[in-house]
Amino acid sequence: MKKVEGSRLFLSSGSGESIAEGMPFNQGELVHVSVRPDKMQWSDVPVPGFMLYGTAKETLFCGSVTKTIMELSNGANGWISRLSGSPLPEQGNRLYLHWKPEDAVVMHSVGNEVRSTMENVDLGGWVKNVRGG
Repeated sequence: MKKVEGSRLFLSSGSGESIAEGMPFNQGELVHVSVRPDKMQWSDVPVPGFMLYGTAKETLFCGSVTKTIMELSNGANGWISRLSGSPLPEQGNRLYLHWKPEDAVVMHSVGNEVRSTMENVDLGGWVKNVRGG
């Protein structure tokens, strides 16, 4: 979490920057963000508050729904889905992804606890206890 202003969350990750809504979260907290593929938007130019970009890799036709796989700048994949017949990004295009902040679901991560625990592990004491001393 890069910054918190009330319920507005400014996020930073390996794939870029984004905005979401949620409470209560703290600056610097490690969080997970999920956006439904049908809520994902795209643009040819950057959108204020968002710096997530990727390339449309592949389009899949799944009955009444069409999905586009986006390869993000860090190599991870994201999805955009629409009802079949609705416009989707053309394969190979570099696009900027964004969403309405209220469409993102932000979740607390146990990663903060895991990271904190890992940083405070006393391996010497653990080895001593395992060896019975």
